[in-house]
Amino acid sequence: NQDPVQRLETLAAMTTSLPHKAEAAIRAWSLSDPEVAKVQQRVDQDRYNVIYPAFLSLVGDEELAHRYSRTGMYLLIGFEQAESLQDVETLAWSLEQVKTAATTHR
Repeated sequence: NQDPVQRLETLAAMTTSLPHKAEAAIRAWSLSDPEVAKVQQRVDQDRYNVIYPAFLSLVGDEELAHRYSRTGMYLLIGFEQAESLQDVETLAWSLEQVKTAATTHR
């Protein structure tokens, strides 16, 4: 069982290596196709279900873990939607800031 900080670092590395253009296209498709929307919602929920326990283990507070987890999700989803602003290094930096903020509550 990994240390929660290591888990978050692993998750951030995985997040920055996703096929973001394809994910953005799927998100756009989900706006017009209810079946695709259901799949996208499940994927987002599955991702949240992986992130949340890592933050909960790190901060020890359910509400705070929820907020940090949602913040990470918002960063990913926003990054994928802002195609003209995409910069993976900035995404990695942003995810690092969330992790760093959460470690102050450790």
